[in-house]
Amino acid sequence: MSRRLLSLEILGDIGIHPVPLELSISNVSKGLMLVMVFLVYLMLEAQMTAWWYILFMIPESTMCTVKDSMVDVFWTLLIYLINKRKIKIVVSGVNLKDAEVHEALKNCVVVSNHKSLFDYMLLYYLKTLVEKATMERISLSFFTWNSLWKGPSLKLLWNVFNNDENWQMSPMDLERELTTLKRQRSCGVNSWIAHFPEVNIVTDRSLSLQNQQLEQHYLPQFNNLLYPRFNNFTNLIKSIGKGVSYSYLKTFVGITILYYNPMKNCFTNPTLFEILTLKQPVFIIDVDIRLRPLNKLPLKEGKLQKWLENEWIEKDKILEAMQKQLKLNVD
Repeated sequence: MSRRLLSLEILGDIGIHPVPLELSISNVSKGLMLVMVFLVYLMLEAQMTAWWYILFMIPESTMCTVKDSMVDVFWTLLIYLINKRKIKIVVSGVNLKDAEVHEALKNCVVVSNHKSLFDYMLLYYLKTLVEKATMERISLSFFTWNSLWKGPSLKLLWNVFNNDENWQMSPMDLERELTTLKRQRSCGVNSWIAHFPEVNIVTDRSLSLQNQQLEQHYLPQFNNLLYPRFNNFTNLIKSIGKGVSYSYLKTFVGITILYYNPMKNCFTNPTLFEILTLKQPVFIIDVDIRLRPLNKLPLKEGKLQKWLENEWIEKDKILEAMQKQLKLNVD
């Protein structure tokens, strides 16, 4: 995908171009204000990194603490907006009040389908629910776009524009990125690693084009999902499974996300502008959570790829059932 097409796709996911008809000038202004705040955050993050390289007298641990604090402020602001919008989020599959579920969700690998940029905020929101239930801190890292990151940065934007959906991090680079989690664990901080195997946000157009290609190669076709890309998922699971240092990561968390707009009676994937600026919370977000022991996943490449493919076949069925159930509940 060319950089121009990628830029237009990102602008569309944000809601800047084209602007949805439901958004008034006031809504768009609020959305642009959020973009400005995001850009200011990026500049502050870049300045902190630059000062660390220039001075270098600042201990790396202190620098990481400052950056983590900035990330917490960034996500906390977004969670505040979610709560203020009174967006309806329905969680099924597990009981988040169950003590055994709390224990399983402390340290885990989270794998989810990808329907909107809001998915990132949604996973962070779910993490805060577990933190409140367990009274323990959890560090959420996203394994996307050739990096393991906690909050947006100029480095992340660079990676987005210089990698396509076929990006792959080498096992050696991944191991180096995972070492930061070891240090966090030694400080008593729990860890979530979140990954979107589809890489791109699913759209009707991408789904149609994909299924034509899958049919030619006699691969399973999906009604609601893009075919998962295996390499980074398998590298992640194998690195964790073969490393004794990561034995604290005990749970595989399969998350299925569905957005429903009851005003339109359709399962439309929202842009950030739509979900954060509309006067009425027109979206219902249904989240299905399934837990499995991480050590039960196969570690051989072929078997692990087949396991993820079967997981996606099951996830497609879950989405179909969620759609039917959600419409029944609304009706």
